[in-house]
Amino acid sequence: MAIAVIGMLDEREEGLSLIKGHIEQKGHKIILIDISIGTGAIEPALRPEITSDQVAQAGGTTKEKIREMLAKD
Repeated sequence: MAIAVIGMLDEREEGLSLIKGHIEQKGHKIILIDISIGTGAIEPALRPEITSDQVAQAGGTTKEKIREMLAKD
């Protein structure tokens, strides 16, 4: 069984790593999905199976466009 864990690696890497470890200890596969929209100043050691760039692309946009939109709101 695969379990998807979604989070912002640039802000919550420690917690996501803990969750990942617990799930893997139970014998499950984890699919880590990063939804960070930061500028890349923080480079997490934990690597996702699905990057935030891929999530943005799947939604028909880019992280840069999302950051621009959030800056306006």
